[in-house]
Amino acid sequence: MTLKYTLACLIIFAILIFLKFVEGSPVRSWKGALFTALCLSVLVCFYLRGAFPKPLPPTPRAEKVLAYRAELERDFRRIQGVESASITGSTVRINMADEKNSSELRQLALTTGGTAAAFMQNGNKFQITIIMSVRGEERYQAVIDPDHGVVREQIF
Repeated sequence: MTLKYTLACLIIFAILIFLKFVEGSPVRSWKGALFTALCLSVLVCFYLRGAFPKPLPPTPRAEKVLAYRAELERDFRRIQGVESASITGSTVRINMADEKNSSELRQLALTTGGTAAAFMQNGNKFQITIIMSVRGEERYQAVIDPDHGVVREQIF
């Protein structure tokens, strides 16, 4: 941080000292060169301080999880054949509009559940339950751990 201020001051001093030796320059004495350089350095440092503010602190993990949750819900709704999708706590519910067989439901559940588990873990032990249904009738349920994969699954 102080490096940019130091460099700015050195550049200003160098330019004004150079101008002292240029014929016809408004800077004619050492005193004028140093005083002008000091004033310009203060102004430039204030400008640099305002132009490059301190970076914002990182977003807390809990807020990121909420943002991820909302984005995941939107992404799950965009999957072909999905009628509705919601995430409540650690439970993901996906309702399909078209009839699907068990292997297709399982594959979709593992893909979406794994993604949700990876994005929504909050630094502690976290398992996500994914419930797949077709036209409101539950067909598949799985509990997924982001570190170990499928912990438990059930086909209805």
